[in-house]
Amino acid sequence: MEFVNIGFAGTGGIARSHARGLAEVPQARIVAAADVNEAAAGEFAVAQDVAQVATDYRAVLENPAVDAVIICLPHALHGPAAIAAAQAGKHVLCEKPLGVSVAECDAIIAACAAAQVNLMVGHTHRFMLEHLRALELLRAGAIGDVLHIHDSVTGATRHKDLGWRGVPALAGGGVFMDNGVHSADRLRWWIGSEVTAVTANIGHYGARTEGEDFGVAHLEFANGVTATMEISLIAAPAMGRCRAEVTGADGAMEIATWRHVKVTGAEDQEWETMTFPRDRSQFIREDGEFVMSILEQRAPSVTGEDGKRAVAIIQGIYQASASGERVRLQG
Repeated sequence: MEFVNIGFAGTGGIARSHARGLAEVPQARIVAAADVNEAAAGEFAVAQDVAQVATDYRAVLENPAVDAVIICLPHALHGPAAIAAAQAGKHVLCEKPLGVSVAECDAIIAACAAAQVNLMVGHTHRFMLEHLRALELLRAGAIGDVLHIHDSVTGATRHKDLGWRGVPALAGGGVFMDNGVHSADRLRWWIGSEVTAVTANIGHYGARTEGEDFGVAHLEFANGVTATMEISLIAAPAMGRCRAEVTGADGAMEIATWRHVKVTGAEDQEWETMTFPRDRSQFIREDGEFVMSILEQRAPSVTGEDGKRAVAIIQGIYQASASGERVRLQG
């Protein structure tokens, strides 16, 4: 196999980001796409010079020319689409979250394993240059042992029509299942350990969504590190940010998504700042990793298990907030 022929299930905004990424991957070709919105599917097909267009993703799965499928559907449809893709013998790149429950993630993982196809989860934050640089520095001990991370993903979108993302039956929850799953994944990636227990307080404060629009969670990791997640749709515009503040034994780090990484020593008064372009090149690296994992017949760097772990953290947060109790997560 010299090329990987890609089909799309869903042609919305995130699909267009993947298409732009794949355009920079010489070993990839987009050959099919489907969306229930016929006009959107047609526009995508014209823009990407796609041979097959349909309104049902099953038509993409039935196409023998398709080697792999990128699933860009509402969260509640990830499970059925991913399992159907695996059963059709297609490799799967599924947008986050992998599923809307741990049980659904297990079913997707099992289906892909049984079909012997690759399963990658679209945790795109792992492919951002500033996040990769932060990981290198953390692993190199630039600030000593990590003690705590405060991660904020806050947006000024309380008045925005969120479409299906505002409907828990389609989104699998509110802002924590949508944006919070990014934080859950990148925290366990940066810390290099698994979450063992969570406490949380989440609620609805006025955004145009049926699910939760704000909350704070406290995470305990197996290696002794702690983290807090602040996830919000209701921030004032000046407070909108995606930023992690890391406390280390020998210093501190600030990771501002799309902007910079700052490092300082325990006794220093100034920051060393590394800046990064505010672009979408992470999709080139993410989609390239998916394609190369297929061609090289190896597991991708972001696995189904990674996707499941992030969903388990979010489920634990929902349970902890509802019960008012500390919730232990299974290993």
